Amino acid sequence: MRINNEIQDVLANSIIYLATASKNGIPNVVPIGGKKLIDDQTLLIVDVLLNKTKQNILENPLVAIIVEDLKREKPISCQLKGTAKFYMDGEYLQEAKLVSENAWARREKAGHKKKYKVRSALLVSVEEIYSNMHGGRKIAEEPA
Repeated sequence: MRINNEIQDVLANSIIYLATASKNGIPNVVPIGGKKLIDDQTLLIVDVLLNKTKQNILENPLVAIIVEDLKREKPISCQLKGTAKFYMDGEYLQEAKLVSENAWARREKAGHKKKYKVRSALLVSVEEIYSNMHGGRKIAEEPA
């Protein structure tokens, strides 16, 4: 499923929410600021404090992400569903570190004092997208 340009813009400029569930179905949701689109189907998320989230994904890699900006002229609220995998080294970890450095520059400017260490990179392959604005309707794939 391709992430369209509108959703990509909101992803780049908003906090998103990542939902997971343990193998026993115990839910967890966390706000995510450190992220970057790798391509129009793959999202990289920086892991600095994803303890429960990481455990859940190791047990159950299915995730949902809420992407929302209700202040736009045309509000957007959607749910991305897909599969997640952690990377402890390699190119994705290096990319996560770059994303974190860029985010830290903004956070420090805003008065934050603590800089967190990047522990891993989480890659989410988006498989389905649903609108939260239209009763959960699946968003159709755009023509290439």
